[in-house]
Formats: sequence, structure tokens, C-alpha cells
Amino acid sequence: MVLTFLRNHLSVVRDTWIVGGRTGLILQGVEVEDDGEIDICTTKEGAYAIEKILKPYQIDKTNYQESPTFKAYVGKYLINGITVEIMGDPQKLFENGEWVVIPKENVIEIEFDHQRINVFTLESELHYYQQTSKEKPVRLLTATKILERINKL
Repeated sequence: MVLTFLRNHLSVVRDTWIVGGRTGLILQGVEVEDDGEIDICTTKEGAYAIEKILKPYQIDKTNYQESPTFKAYVGKYLINGITVEIMGDPQKLFENGEWVVIPKENVIEIEFDHQRINVFTLESELHYYQQTSKEKPVRLLTATKILERINKL
């Protein structure tokens, strides 16, 4: 499994890396469809350190990307048919005009395949999906699924 591969190979990276997106939600029991992609958030330095480790799997070199609503150091990899996107120092523009970075207090460790994996808390993911739902309306459905999971815990 690709997540186990990543955990084993990225354990030497000094910067914290966090599994986000749908994979992070699925790992926490949120009933959303797997999009076949693993999103990893880290620092700029972490993104370049990961690039060195995953070089044989690289699709796109790590470089700074910016759009009107998102900016980060992004690299892409293909491992066993799964796209892995690494985002260093990601920032997202919320509806209130605020650029939001990864708040460290919104990261927790969970157990996966007998190993510890960092993920974003469900509450922080809920906030993210609610704040970005006008940009992508499907995110409102995901927010509903996250809220359902939170209410079950």
C-alpha cells in the first residue's frame, strides 16, 4: 500500500508531514469516495527533502505555484498507480479574505497499519471544506460527511 510505503520512506524527513485531503478523511472514518490521490502537506524544506527521496517516482519537480486562491511549493509523484501530491508551506485564501497556513495545533496522530500517521483534525477539515465550498460546491457535501463523522464520535 502506498501510504505504508510513504510512511516507511519519509520517516527520515525532519519536517512534519501531514496526510490531508480525502485520504486523511478516510483514515478517520469519514465516508467519502477515494479520489486515488494522496495529498501531503509539509514545509517548503520538507517538500524538497521528500523530492530527493521520491525522485524515482517524480512526475513534476517541486516548484512554487500560485493561483488567486492557493499557493505552495508543489511536487507530484506516481507510486503504484497512485498520484502523490506534496505541498510545502501551502496557503489557502478563505472567503473572508484571509490567507490560511497549516495550524500545527490542527494536526493529530492516528494509527495506520501499526504505524503513526499525521492527519488534520476533523474539525479543521470541516472548517476548510466549509470555507472553500463556494469555490468548489462539492466540498459542501464533503463537509456534511465530516460533520456526520464528528457527530458519531
